[in-house]
Amino acid sequence: MTTIHNNLRYLREVRDMKQRQVADALGVSRSTYTNYEAGARCPDTEMLTKMADFFELSVDELLGHTPKHSKEFRLQPRELMLVKRFRALSAAGQERTLRQMEFELALEVEQSQSQAETKSSDSMIYAPEGTSAAGNVVREKK
Repeated sequence: MTTIHNNLRYLREVRDMKQRQVADALGVSRSTYTNYEAGARCPDTEMLTKMADFFELSVDELLGHTPKHSKEFRLQPRELMLVKRFRALSAAGQERTLRQMEFELALEVEQSQSQAETKSSDSMIYAPEGTSAAGNVVREKK
């Protein structure tokens, strides 16, 4: 199970916020919030509710509790980096980036299909007319 301090840091970084900004929004000092994030201090239930509201999550999600029937979705570090960089782009830059990604995906699909076709044709055995696949001459019965 993920501990709350890891979640707090993750949620803040995804939103590209500083500890001071989150602390101000929650009505606590930066050092108090820093202690929550470091795991040196645990928020009480009132603070957990404020945090959940601020990050637009349930308290369960904030605490890292995932019911067995649901799937947790978390960005990997490289994905998080992409989101941060994408958000830093202008609207025009974001559009160009999306078009480039669509082009790259289409290219990969095309290459994947081409490789599959090549593997398929490589596994086929072609025999000249009048011979077997092993190269033996096949004679027609009369």
